[in-house]
Amino acid sequence: MRSNSYLVTALVVGGIALTFGTVAPTHASTDSSAFLDTLSARGVDVSLQSAPALRLAGLMMCTELNGGRSVQDVAERWQNPAATQQELYDIASAARQQLCPSTA
Repeated sequence: MRSNSYLVTALVVGGIALTFGTVAPTHASTDSSAFLDTLSARGVDVSLQSAPALRLAGLMMCTELNGGRSVQDVAERWQNPAATQQELYDIASAARQQLCPSTA
């Protein structure tokens, strides 16, 4: 099983590196509890320690989704040794559904 702190750190560092220079999404919803609940239901480990980084990753993914990228493309662009491709897909998919539904 992967370390929560490693997953959180890698998501934040990877997300910042990937989206450096982009603007935060302007149409993102504030329904982060539904976003986290969706992730938890999909098997992503959501804890007090990981929740802020997961929210941030979701909002950063919204920036890419708002730019016209598909969920699959966003997940594939986020190469991260601490998360599986399925976890990255689940984060991008949940972000699209809960944080930036205007991209659906």
